[in-house]
Amino acid sequence: MASSVIDLTGGDAPLATACPHVACAHAACSIAAEAAAEEVKPKRRKRKVKTETEEGNAPEPTPKKERKEKKEPKPKVVKEQRIGPAGKAVKYSAKPCKATKERMDRALPGSGHRMFLLSRATLAQAGSEGGAKEQFDILGATGNVYKVTVAKSPSCTCPDAQRRGDLCKHYLYVMIRVLRLAADDDLVWQRGLLTEEVDAVLSGQRSTRTVDRGVMASAALVEAHRRMCGTTAPAQPADDSSAPGLPPGQRPITGDCPVCYDDLDGCSTDQVVFCKSCGNNCHKQCFERWSAAKRGQGVTCVWCRAPWADALPSPSASSGAYVNLASHTNHYGARNTSLNNLYGATNAAWIRAHAGEMSMRHAANLTRVASGRG
Repeated sequence: MASSVIDLTGGDAPLATACPHVACAHAACSIAAEAAAEEVKPKRRKRKVKTETEEGNAPEPTPKKERKEKKEPKPKVVKEQRIGPAGKAVKYSAKPCKATKERMDRALPGSGHRMFLLSRATLAQAGSEGGAKEQFDILGATGNVYKVTVAKSPSCTCPDAQRRGDLCKHYLYVMIRVLRLAADDDLVWQRGLLTEEVDAVLSGQRSTRTVDRGVMASAALVEAHRRMCGTTAPAQPADDSSAPGLPPGQRPITGDCPVCYDDLDGCSTDQVVFCKSCGNNCHKQCFERWSAAKRGQGVTCVWCRAPWADALPSPSASSGAYVNLASHTNHYGARNTSLNNLYGATNAAWIRAHAGEMSMRHAANLTRVASGRG
């Protein structure tokens, strides 16, 4: 039996003569090698270096957005408030309430509540901090003098305003008659004014009429008020009626004395007295006799019958007392200006009670009697 010889020299043997298992393994390895060779490794991208020409034509890079700075918070605008007579914030009123409307009617001409302006003083100019401010001395319907203040927070020293904290007829009189605002102007009945509003009112920007001469008190009443309050009269310009070396307002010492009818010529200033209203002279001793005879009725000038300034009483020193000029004018004697006539018996009783002239119980009893319940 002939044996087969295997050539181990490395020569290629025909596949037909090779072992079938070895041939299969060899084929598998060849396929795997070819597959591995076909796999291509990913190529690295090379960064392209730009030339100078390309860099010049290239668009500028977009800058990074900077962080926005935080805006400072806007300061809060504080809205100005209206402050009423009681010192509390009040709202704007489109129309007056019933009580204010009744007081406005009393401030109008022909109401029977006659009032006059005695003096006016500026406390703060328009444009100043807090607005303009003026004070008015008003002669009331019963002869009392009240101080009305027109400002951001209006006020009056009368019992009605002090007790209730509302707008009184004296303040409304100043707004309508003295400052000449129209009766339908909404600033008339506001219980508190803004700064620009009070500046406009006191500067005359809201005035609708010419000056009402009927609101001014007579010179005699103005002088009487000055004397009672202890204030000095403003400097008066010299006129033809004043002689050189004499006080302002005094006429030359000539003519006859109105009491004894003797000649005044040659008398010195110490021997005569003169009226602050008309300026006429009188012997000092003669006027003392005249004053003694008229003291119970009120001392007046022999010439013009105006109240004599030196004989005016001083204001009461009691707390809360008002200066009263009823005895220095014929207006209050010719008309019935009592509280009962002006306000009615019931309201007059309560006014007297709040003024301390009677007890609250007494006023309540009078109210019950007047209403038919007592």
